[in-house]
Amino acid sequence: MKKLLLAIALLLPVAAYADRVKADKAQEIAEKFLNPSGTKAGGKTLSLVWRGEKPGEAVSAEPAFYVYNASGGGFVIVSGEDVLNPILAYSDTQSFPAADNMAPGLADWMEGLQTVIAQARREGLKPTAAVREAWTAAASGPARDDDDEVFIETALWDQGAPYNRFCPEVDGKQSIVGCVATAISILMYHYKHPAKGTGVLPTYNYTTNKGNDRKQDGKKLGDEYDWDNMLPDYRGSYTDAQADAVAELMFDVAVMSQMMFNADGSGASTAFAAKQLPVYMGYDKSLYRLTKSYIPVDDWIGMIAAEIDEGRLVLYTGYDSDGGHAFICDGYRKSDGFLRFNWGWSGSGNGFYAITDMGGFTRGNSAVFHIIPDEGGEAPTGTVGYTNIMTNQKNITKNKEFTVTVTEIVTQGGSFDRIYFGLGKFTAAGEFQEIPSPLLTANLEEGRYYPSVDFPTLIETDILPGDYLRPVATYGDVSDDQPDEWFLPLFNQDGGGKETLVLMSEDALLESTRLRFDSASRVITVTTLAQASVTLKDAKGKDRSSAVKGSDGTFTVDGNALEKGTYTFSVSLNGLSKTFDVTL
Repeated sequence: MKKLLLAIALLLPVAAYADRVKADKAQEIAEKFLNPSGTKAGGKTLSLVWRGEKPGEAVSAEPAFYVYNASGGGFVIVSGEDVLNPILAYSDTQSFPAADNMAPGLADWMEGLQTVIAQARREGLKPTAAVREAWTAAASGPARDDDDEVFIETALWDQGAPYNRFCPEVDGKQSIVGCVATAISILMYHYKHPAKGTGVLPTYNYTTNKGNDRKQDGKKLGDEYDWDNMLPDYRGSYTDAQADAVAELMFDVAVMSQMMFNADGSGASTAFAAKQLPVYMGYDKSLYRLTKSYIPVDDWIGMIAAEIDEGRLVLYTGYDSDGGHAFICDGYRKSDGFLRFNWGWSGSGNGFYAITDMGGFTRGNSAVFHIIPDEGGEAPTGTVGYTNIMTNQKNITKNKEFTVTVTEIVTQGGSFDRIYFGLGKFTAAGEFQEIPSPLLTANLEEGRYYPSVDFPTLIETDILPGDYLRPVATYGDVSDDQPDEWFLPLFNQDGGGKETLVLMSEDALLESTRLRFDSASRVITVTTLAQASVTLKDAKGKDRSSAVKGSDGTFTVDGNALEKGTYTFSVSLNGLSKTFDVTL
């Protein structure tokens, strides 16, 4: 039997009718959260600063959330709907920004939260038992343990002055650094590495936000970075030397990332930029990138926690329909699904955010793991994921070819010389039986993407209720098309597709089995699935199956050969059964 390596288990959501949370209740919960007895946050007064309205819009009578800033620093966000946990985000030190001065990543995060709550209201969802318990605890004043928080202090840097003083003027205005370069620079400052970059950054071209073609000159690296003159926070006074030190680093990282400089928002690919770190900045090749939607949320949080525990920052990216934003994950809470984010906006909005409750912007999350100074490591072996498996074939039968389509096949998490991707047939119990399709074979670099692939499929083993097809893959030798070791590709849990293609419903036996009695001939006919068996017992439980004749889904019993009484027919297949009582 071939070994199947389970890459990732599927997280199943639980849905059930929610109540709106009034402002007075939200304020009470916020005060008790930020002012619990015996913690460092005690004694703060709160001000309601935002309820999700855009600048110039009226405040909603039923806001998705309530944002409170605390005197002396700190904020807390309370859900406006009790289908989510009461506390959605908080900080004991940083304030939440005004809606018109919010980090783009944070703004999109909050918009994603509004989308999730709006959907919950439309669908009439209500909280799970665990969420109800969380609201009860919040109302009574939760006991907060500061030891629950594990984090790394990171620089409170930004994209404008002084960080952009070496960025070019674009379309008549000074451009900004861009979130990708800001986030990576914060990460590099954590290590104060490298002493200097190496190599020559190439020249590249792009189109500005105003539609103009622009060439960005490359740069020869080699000047030493003045780490000692860089400040962790530039919101106060600073010297020109201190400004130049951080600006030089940020400009080099921006050009390395092939930043598309603009005054109203500079952009670059986080995945591309991360790959350049080992090439130009002396970071280890062992870094790798994964997408959250392919990984159960508890596993995702555990992976990030492991990075933080080892003193490694995580380069985080969130995507929505308008694009993506990069920021730093620098902490987590041991007790729940909160991650601490540095949005790269001078500390504004930095804090702990729940990711277990949220969709929207959080569904597009990805992260780059294991970013460390060079230790001679190698790129890890990558993996592959997909979003949907489907067919237009109505009736799937053994030894009859049909087409199966797998969509959005994508590689991630490292590199490999070659990967083989195909379909595996499994029993209802998950037992691997065969590879019924040709294999997609390619030399795939990380990030390779196939929108849709058709697999001609011919099943040679019996198809039983509950049997299904699922993508499988291997890195091994497939000279005989039967490699010794397969693994299950990651499934995109947020993509709206199906993880498996069921070949025969587990209800197929019940739906297809029929019993007919011909009163004239007194012959009983049972029709069922071809692989099913039929047994017969009398009222005393004695086996009378010898009276059953037939095969391949059609069975008969001559009632003339049986005594009067009640008989029980049992139709069985693959652990399933259906019974009929017949009185003669």
